[in-house]
Amino acid sequence: MTIRVATTCSSGKAMSPIWPLQAASLRPGSIESVSAAWLANLPCAVERMPASDLYQGRGFGHARSVARPFVISAGLGLVRPEELIPSYSLTVSTGTDDIFARINGRRDPAAWWRAIRSNPFSCPMDALFEGNGIVLMALSGPYLAMVAEELDSRPQSDLDRLRIFLPGSPRNVPSGLARLIMPYDDRMNAPASALRGPLTDFAPRALRDFAGTALGALPDGDAAEHAAFVTARMAELEDVPAHGPQP
Repeated sequence: MTIRVATTCSSGKAMSPIWPLQAASLRPGSIESVSAAWLANLPCAVERMPASDLYQGRGFGHARSVARPFVISAGLGLVRPEELIPSYSLTVSTGTDDIFARINGRRDPAAWWRAIRSNPFSCPMDALFEGNGIVLMALSGPYLAMVAEELDSRPQSDLDRLRIFLPGSPRNVPSGLARLIMPYDDRMNAPASALRGPLTDFAPRALRDFAGTALGALPDGDAAEHAAFVTARMAELEDVPAHGPQP
């Protein structure tokens, strides 16, 4: 079975970004002016490396253990694993490097995505869905908000192959995507789980668990069958004694 993986960018990177590729370097303004300034700065960085090597951290490692991941990047759009890209510091999540701290107006991750997703380092969403294999996508709530509109517009044949992994229960998910979210929950941290960890890497941990369990049991399963498998798996983890598998 061909498996394609996509996960969010991580703050941990193998190279430090130059100043123009840090969100804090941008002059505050409208989403149009800030995104235009960001795109103009991207060619400034000479040093680059493959995306699959640039991003660091435990969460990214979980995704990479399944397949070399495409990266859903708030700074660069959708990035192929082999694409040579610069380091940068920018996110649509609240906190350090939050691009919306530089934007006058409401927080609108989808509008930011539309503004920056076409640049010399990005690829079209079609690239992620090439072929007929399953597509596993680990996201946080803010990053789902960023790409949900584009995902929801994909052909039904693509959506039927997509499985989404998230921490918690995000709001305002399009109905066409809600059925694709696999129902992992905090029982991933049950004593019997081999993939316990912090909330920050919940989604890629769930993706890794799914690839190692549900896909083996139901390689041709549809979204409903996979969701039922995950529901049963969560109950199973809850019921196994504490001396079960350790990470």
